[in-house]
Amino acid sequence: MKKEGVDHNKLPNKEVNNFRLMTQLIELKKHKKAYKICEQILKKYPKNGETLSVKGYLLNLMDDKNKEDAFKLIKEGIKNNLSSSFCWYLYGCLYKIYKNYDEALKCFMKSIKLNRFDFKALKEACIILLYLKRYDQFKDLRLDMYNDSVKNVKDKAILVFSYHLTKSYEKCYVIIKQIDNELINDNELTINEKHDLLVYLSEILLEGKKYKECLNFLNKYQSVLLDTLWYYQMLGLLYLYQDDFKTSNLYFKKAFSMNYENINILLLILYTERNYYMDCDNNTDENEQDLNKSKENITNSMSTNTQGKKTLSSLFYLDYKNEHKGNEKVILDNNVKILLHELILDIYGSDRNLKLLSYVEKNIINDYICHNLDMKKYDIYSVSQFNNFVNINLIDQHNFIPSIDIDNVDDFIDKLNENIKKENKNILNNNNNLDKSTYNYHQFNNLHFSELLGVDLPYCYKKKYEKHMDKLYYFKIKNLNEEEEKCLEKYFNNLQQLYKNSNLLKIIPLYFFNENKFSLYVEQLIRSLCFQKSLTIFNYFKPLLTFRNINIILFLLHKYIDYYDKQKDICPFVVKNDIMEENTQNPKTKNNEHMENKEDLNNISDHLQNGKNIDTSTPFEKREDMEQHDEMYNKNDDKSNGILLPDNNNNNNNNNMDNKKSKKNDKVDEEEDDDENIPSGLNDKDLEKLIEKNVEIKDLMGISSPLGNNNNNNITKKKDNKKNNDNANKEIKLDLKKSCLTNEEKKEYFIICIYSFIIQLYDYINCTDKALELIEKCIKSIEQKNNKNLIYELIFIKGLIYKRNGNYLGAYKYFEQCRNVNIGDRYINTKTIKTCLKCGLIKDAKKMASIFTNPLDNNFFKNINETQCFWLEYNISLSYVNNHPNIHLIHYLKTEANNIYDFKNVSSCDNQHNVKNITTQNGNIPHHNDNNNNNNNNDTNKIDDMLNEIPFNLKKSILLENDINSKNRFQDYSKGLHLLHMGHKQFIDIHEDQICFYYYTMRKMLFKTYRHLLYMTGHLFSSRFYRRFGKSLIRMLIDMYDFKITGKVETNKGNKKKNKSNNNNNNNVLNQEENIFYEHIQNEPLDNAMIYMNTFLSQPNIDISVHRLNYEIEKRKGKDYIQLINIITKMKSIFPHHNYHHKLAPVISHYLHTVPIDDMSDNDKKEITTKLNELFNLNHSEYDANLLKNIRKQYIEDFINFFEQHKKGDLCYYQSALEIYMVCNEKIDPRFLKKVDMNIEKNKLERCFKFLRFLIKHKEKHLSLSELIDPFKAACRKIYTLATAFE
Repeated sequence: MKKEGVDHNKLPNKEVNNFRLMTQLIELKKHKKAYKICEQILKKYPKNGETLSVKGYLLNLMDDKNKEDAFKLIKEGIKNNLSSSFCWYLYGCLYKIYKNYDEALKCFMKSIKLNRFDFKALKEACIILLYLKRYDQFKDLRLDMYNDSVKNVKDKAILVFSYHLTKSYEKCYVIIKQIDNELINDNELTINEKHDLLVYLSEILLEGKKYKECLNFLNKYQSVLLDTLWYYQMLGLLYLYQDDFKTSNLYFKKAFSMNYENINILLLILYTERNYYMDCDNNTDENEQDLNKSKENITNSMSTNTQGKKTLSSLFYLDYKNEHKGNEKVILDNNVKILLHELILDIYGSDRNLKLLSYVEKNIINDYICHNLDMKKYDIYSVSQFNNFVNINLIDQHNFIPSIDIDNVDDFIDKLNENIKKENKNILNNNNNLDKSTYNYHQFNNLHFSELLGVDLPYCYKKKYEKHMDKLYYFKIKNLNEEEEKCLEKYFNNLQQLYKNSNLLKIIPLYFFNENKFSLYVEQLIRSLCFQKSLTIFNYFKPLLTFRNINIILFLLHKYIDYYDKQKDICPFVVKNDIMEENTQNPKTKNNEHMENKEDLNNISDHLQNGKNIDTSTPFEKREDMEQHDEMYNKNDDKSNGILLPDNNNNNNNNNMDNKKSKKNDKVDEEEDDDENIPSGLNDKDLEKLIEKNVEIKDLMGISSPLGNNNNNNITKKKDNKKNNDNANKEIKLDLKKSCLTNEEKKEYFIICIYSFIIQLYDYINCTDKALELIEKCIKSIEQKNNKNLIYELIFIKGLIYKRNGNYLGAYKYFEQCRNVNIGDRYINTKTIKTCLKCGLIKDAKKMASIFTNPLDNNFFKNINETQCFWLEYNISLSYVNNHPNIHLIHYLKTEANNIYDFKNVSSCDNQHNVKNITTQNGNIPHHNDNNNNNNNNDTNKIDDMLNEIPFNLKKSILLENDINSKNRFQDYSKGLHLLHMGHKQFIDIHEDQICFYYYTMRKMLFKTYRHLLYMTGHLFSSRFYRRFGKSLIRMLIDMYDFKITGKVETNKGNKKKNKSNNNNNNNVLNQEENIFYEHIQNEPLDNAMIYMNTFLSQPNIDISVHRLNYEIEKRKGKDYIQLINIITKMKSIFPHHNYHHKLAPVISHYLHTVPIDDMSDNDKKEITTKLNELFNLNHSEYDANLLKNIRKQYIEDFINFFEQHKKGDLCYYQSALEIYMVCNEKIDPRFLKKVDMNIEKNKLERCFKFLRFLIKHKEKHLSLSELIDPFKAACRKIYTLATAFE
């Protein structure tokens, strides 16, 4: 007979052991075995609460379909054993699996309440609290855990981390002092863990402004720190915050010596250079000291004790003490010429590349633009808006490269300045007033603004500066005067002498120099890059392209091209500095200050020049150049403007003699050759200095020995050859990558680099015809056989030009030619795929992209999803949607009765501007007879004969993609949504990845890294990368709702058997891909749109277009006018300057038109009245329908006036003016239909494409828009002649 009151929650020892075994099997993921043991226990004890909970948890692990049963069993187990912390823990784990983190946290906290030592529940609760950004709760929980712990260093470090998240720096400091006392004797931590912990703790002290304590802390543990670069940066910042600029400068220079490509450190060096004076001698002789010693003591050696003088740092302004208040005028000294952004102080690593739009942050550069330049009256509030504003009006082509026939660059610069003055006089005369306050800035272009503000502004007409990209490292507000320029030049020369391989030090000074200095140094840099066979010089110089700089570069490049056309040789230096001119007049070298008393230096050979100014200004790396030998440069050599001309006969003779010499004689001759031109009586230091100067002078002039090696390198090379000869019998290796070019081939390669630069530069300034003409000229001028492959480089540039000018079909054709030649080049493939998708040719793009996917799995969409190929998912999805219709193919698709497709102009389009296909049937460059060296012209003629042998035909691709029988708008939208949704889920996974790193970071003391991870994931959905996906998803779903794009999902269940019996795997894959649909397609589009909008709203977001989309969803879902006015208020808080923002105007117009104010409750009326008064700055006690109607009418008139005064010609505001009427289903004001002078030249090409799509999309609902399409295309055709969308 059974006893009454049996406790089913207590198991005997045998069952307890089985229960433990079951939990171990679950951890080993052996779920079936664990489930069998669970069933055995439940047979004997069916009401055991913990076992029931484990059964439910196991059922869910084995199959997701058992979700309901799993929750039911766990709830039953909890009812049977309410005091079991384990049951509540499993309940929380089940909620966590289904990402219901709020409920999971409640369960874990209940488990902790029942058992405060349940460490599994404690860890899970900590993870979820960090995920939900509940840092105060996390701190309290960790404090409780700390009180129950051993209180060792690790426990205290985690407690510091929890206080740091809440920014309780005083508490952190108290615990850090405790750690400091225990860390020395702690043997549990490894060296790396100690380093990571010390780095984190010291950065907390820096954030908490405990500068002296942090210094003492770092000095105490200097021997433990492994990252020396970080250590020097920290010390530099600590001394900077304590206003010890001299010591700060020293440590920043030590840091820069370890990473001389770090622009943040370089700018901090310039800002802290308080002892380098403008008009004093700061000369040093760094070469007399050891290089490392001079790098450490450069501050003392370059400084003087002069007082009351202007220093180098006075040119820069940095708000390192955070004294400037946001949205106010910046208080600057008169000497300041460059503003520095505070992000250069961030040693954590800036979030600049994430391009977040989370909060309105203080930006000193934006405040200078808005308040100091008083651009807010023109609705300009940021750097990106300012750069776009000054580049709205195109500079006429005749203003570029005036007087190109001038020989002297100084005369050219003088002529350029004269033309600029004339242009400015013309604009002032047009304004009829010399008062700056009355200028009509909307008529100004980049040239006028540069002269008005006294600073050369970046010129960028074709591409718009990205919105909200205002975190610039530095911003020049005034041009330097001559004294400042000389000082900066001298300073950078000294730095370049120390860090000769730094590319940063070559390009940064060009940003600060004016015309004359810029022309000198930019030519040296261009020559250096061309000798290094760089065909991407244009991208290198993009940040330097101001109006004056563009003219100077064009002048220099034309000189090189003209000289080569006449002489078939590389042009001498166009810009001559003083030392070059002295070399052409005086064969003897000017002596160094420290060598004046040494008479032997007067007999140095011409090529051993003192080039202190030259050397330090051009510390370029060695490069391959014309094939010459050092022995050809002697006193009798010809000189032309600083260029030593080669003697080919001597070169050949010397090479023949060298081949006959023995190894022993080689060494003797090398020593004799080295001693020939070196004077006697020099000590070792002077001798090394002269050899170094010799090498640098040759590099500057573009002179080097074969394959770019100097004589000293030849010595080591011959020694290496000796070793190779000794091992020749053992192993022979061929270096197939090495190619020796002849003298003529190198010269031709050099000029091709010049052509590639000038071609893209002409396209940059909107001289497209000139750029295409130069491409054809360059292709025809290539004569050397080894350089024939460079034809495809020029074809690729031609494709880029067509792409930038809107002819995507032509660009696709050129890219495809280049891709066929180099099928493995990812960059070319990416450009080709993107351009192909712009044309709507999705099948061709998928074929191209498939070569980079998993060859074992032919499911294309699955492959790009697993590799997280965001750019491909995004572009394919847009291509699906934009194919209805594709504006770039409208010219080729005619809806006629007999022939739908009209390709009358395809051939002419393919042959525009002498389009030439140089590929053979194999896609390779044609090979020609090598026996006769005089057949270069014949080779060129053969290529010309092969032109258009196999024309690139787009007819088939366009027909396949636009087959009306298979084209389905609903299916295309579904596929596009599916791809974007895949990208959305990948971002969600990235956001949840922080959960997986908790255990590792806590164990390895990586608190600094984990804090950055928390910050990044906490702002992930406001980054530019997610905003593109999320906003595209919402727009597509709203379009499906508005245009009633519906259909049936064809799952093809009947074809599954056929597919199984089909042995062709490719066909199966195609069927799988064709039947891929958006997983939420059956739901209402607005419900789906809210999924992504909630993702946006789950994190801080100040992207005004996101909130505009939120308004569009809410106004379609229902009539919650309180929610709508709250959205409008949020938009106004993001843009508080006025109510006429192009995203805000249609929203306000719609709300005033639709809100039923008379039918609302008193509380709602009161709330709406308050919000409307704040919005319009009014003071009405209440609103009625008539009052709202009058306010709306006045608002529309004010918006139109604002548009006419400030934004005339801006298509964004023109589209907004149309939407004001369209969203209310009203007739559009005839003023906007008859008056189509939209000033297309003030809009970028992509903006014109968007506006054209807008007109085509809405022309059916609003018939009056169809009247605008043809006039708009005609206006665009005049500006963008190559764009096929406007044909």
